[in-house]
Amino acid sequence: MLDGPVPVIRRCPLIVRSLLDAFEASKRVWREHRRKLQDTSPWLLVDLEESAALFGGDWNPYGLEANLKMLNDFSQDQFAQRLVPAPVDPTAAFADFTRLLHA
Repeated sequence: MLDGPVPVIRRCPLIVRSLLDAFEASKRVWREHRRKLQDTSPWLLVDLEESAALFGGDWNPYGLEANLKMLNDFSQDQFAQRLVPAPVDPTAAFADFTRLLHA
């Protein structure tokens, strides 16, 4: 996968971890401040509380491990609908990302 024009990542593999950390920090700030936006909808606080009760505090996690079941199910559904000739292994599809993330 990384045989193409990706010299920035090859020169600095730490950029993958830095980007993921930045996304996580951004999401954390959003979660901390979203209750202040309650005036956007009279149902916002109720929706936030119901979502947290149903899905937990982080209902939209980043990363392969946190999303592996969903990715596997998605791949199987694509195959079952004959949209792809074979199921895609998410672990293999994101191998470069995982390797760079832990570099």
